[in-house]
Amino acid sequence: MSSTCGRTRTATEPVPRRPEYPVALELPARVRRLGRVRVPIALGLAPWATLYELPDRRVLWCLRLWEGSGPVRRCLSSATLLAYARRSGLGRLEREIRDLLERRGGCHVEE
Repeated sequence: MSSTCGRTRTATEPVPRRPEYPVALELPARVRRLGRVRVPIALGLAPWATLYELPDRRVLWCLRLWEGSGPVRRCLSSATLLAYARRSGLGRLEREIRDLLERRGGCHVEE
């Protein structure tokens, strides 16, 4: 029961119970930040691309890009970010991406 402005209400729905067997016991509960690189997009515009490792060991890059009236988070694969660096002739960016992935260990990028 709860009180609102002097009135008393009763709950109409039961409180959900915790499951007897938690889901995905073997997975860590956190997303890990592994590093970040600057991605030159235009003259004077180079947002950070942050590399994350998801609980299931997959990796994902996230960038904050300006769209319309504010920043929007965009997430992409390592292969997509490497393809952008290669097509744009950004050898240094390509090396930095590969270094971060190699430092993580055991990460193979599909090309």
